[in-house]
Parts: sequence; structure tokens; C-alpha cells
Amino acid sequence: MDQVYSRSTITISAASAHNADAGFLAQRCQQPRISLPFGHLNGITGKIFLAVCGSHRTTLPQDPLHLRSWPMQEHVLSPRVLVFEVEQMFWICNGSVFGNFDQVVKDGGGMADPVIARLNSLRKLLQYMLKLSSEALDEAWTEMVYLYSARSQSVSDDKIHALRGIIDRFQKISKDEYIAGFWKSQILQSLVWIRSGNIFRRPARSYPSWSWLSIDSPVQLNDCSEKCKRYRKPLDVEFVGYITKASSESFDRFGLLPEAVLHLRGYLLHIETPDWTNMRLFPTDPASSQFQWCMPEVARMTLDTVEDNDLATRSVEIGVVFSVWCLALIGVPVHDSRPGRGRTGEFVVEGLLLVEDHSNNQFRRIGRFCSNVGDEARFLTGPKRDICIR
Repeated sequence: MDQVYSRSTITISAASAHNADAGFLAQRCQQPRISLPFGHLNGITGKIFLAVCGSHRTTLPQDPLHLRSWPMQEHVLSPRVLVFEVEQMFWICNGSVFGNFDQVVKDGGGMADPVIARLNSLRKLLQYMLKLSSEALDEAWTEMVYLYSARSQSVSDDKIHALRGIIDRFQKISKDEYIAGFWKSQILQSLVWIRSGNIFRRPARSYPSWSWLSIDSPVQLNDCSEKCKRYRKPLDVEFVGYITKASSESFDRFGLLPEAVLHLRGYLLHIETPDWTNMRLFPTDPASSQFQWCMPEVARMTLDTVEDNDLATRSVEIGVVFSVWCLALIGVPVHDSRPGRGRTGEFVVEGLLLVEDHSNNQFRRIGRFCSNVGDEARFLTGPKRDICIR
């Protein structure tokens, strides 16, 4: 798909169509506008219309194609795109974005639609990947994962297939190995991805729990701010490799890894069941169903799915046995001198929340944690262990 879209002259995106049989040139909702007479120097007369710029959107537009996984490749791989939305039409190319009711956008300018702006920024990064540094490639992939993970699929297993063109583009430039949603060179930093939207049930598809592809919520892969890119470093943990029982027909370079087991070597902190009596649940976004568990003496914890959240809830409410393991992966030094913010030289530890499967001595990811400031020693004690996560 990379070759199909990148070599096209123009891609026409019927964003307002619900399916391949639906039309996309229906009458649009009329925006408030003013009609003015117009006269050209060549004698042609007519009318021009002044309209209010489109409203500022901070979420994906509700046009069907903007909510689906497959069409994202069209937008980010094509050199030119003509987008037919319900409310307006966009022309997107390397230099500008033009819309009926949104501002004209050139390099360095602003625009009235931040969603289209983010897609266009990512598209331009992919157009010029040969000139990008490794840090810029990481930033582009992080942005791609965030925008892509917010979209849906009719067929669950399409979540990885709809990425193939974008994966191809990254792989040709980076020469890196793709592993189930991650790049091998950045896998330790990326494993601490966090669900950044509403919580859902785990879908019935065979992706490993440690991959962001295993859930249907929007995902934040890394913090790509300049400060965090400079200081976020892997702790004393090793990526050993991964094991899969997949046949040659179901395993390929695009990350179809049923029953894949990730092999790491690092430190585990076991949280005993009684400690959960001190857990508190609080919303991180009152407008959504996004919550974090807070264990004041240990860390804040974000769980991945409804099933994982239910396990924790029952353990707190009725004392069901539920114990977790904390695997420390990333250290973020504190550089904030404000009172209560920690001292320079102290760390915040980020890592995985795991539950153990005693039948095979393997673990399953249920979420991620962020420690209290200056509490890194708690997570880096005891002997290093071989840890297998399915």
C-alpha cells in the first residue's frame, strides 16, 4: 500500500461516505454566510460568499472515514489528498491545506482544525523521512500510534493489516525490526504505553497483552516532549527477545504474533493482596471513563481493560485475592525545584503491572504504573529475574 499511495498523483477521500456504495456529494449543512457581488477584470460577474471559519475540533471529525483505521494510510502516504467531508472539502498537499470554511494553511501557519493539522504534520514527516533523525522518526511513530489507535475496525484482526503501508515506509528508512506495534531499538521505552481514552473490554484477537494492539482504546506510546526525550532512559532491564509458536503462515514481519511471549530480564516488585486495601480509584478525566488506581505508598496505576479494572475493584470491595507484580522499565529524573516536586537527582519510575500465570510461570500485562518521586530503590532491589510476558 505504501507504493500505491505514495506514487499516486492525487487520492480522493470520500470521508463522508459510510460504505463503498454510499454517495459522498450530498447537500452540506449550510454555514452562515454573506453573499457579495463580484466582478472580474475580464468582465465576468457573479457572487462570492463570506463564511465563518469552522469550529475548533480537538477530537477526530465525525465523518465515517476519519473514524476508521484503513483510510489513515490514504491521508499520510499520499502526496496530495482531496477530502470530501460532511461539512466541507479539504485540499491537502505538501505546502498547504485549503478548506471551504477553515483557514488556508502554509508551513509555519495555524489552522482552524487541529485534527487535520496533526494528520497533515504526520503526512509531511513521512514524505521527508529520508532527511529525519532517529529522534524525529520516534516522534513520528508515537504520533502515528496515538492517531491510529483512536480509530476502529469492522474486523478485529484488521488492526494490524491497516498499518502495513505505514510500517513499510518506516522500515525502509529506519532499517529497524518491527515487533507487534513497536520498533526493536525503542521497545523498552515503548512498552510503558498508556491507555489515554475510555476503558473497554479486551477484544477477541490474538495479540500479546504487552502490545498496544491488544486493546481498543487510544494509546499514548511515549512522551515526546524535548525534556522527556532527553532524560527518559531504560533502567537496569534487558530485552532478551521474543518467542512465538506461530506457523509460517500466521507469522510475518507485520507482527501477527499469536501466543507471542516477550522475554525480558529485570527486577520485579510483588504487591501483596493486603496492600490493595489502601487503593483509591479516582478519575483522570471526569468526562470519560478513564480512571487510575492510586496506592499512596507505592504508585499510581492505569489498568488497560474493563476486565483488569474489575479484578482490582473486587479485590478492594470484597477481598478477592489479587496480587500484581511491578516491572520497572524507565527512569525519569526529577528536574523541578518547586516544593513537594522532588529533588534533583531523584527519579520517577515507570513500568508494567503484571499478573502471574502459575500454570506456565509466565506473566500477563494488565496496565502500567508511575512511582512516587524518589522511590526508585523500592523497584530495583533483589535479584534480577528472567521474565516472560505473554
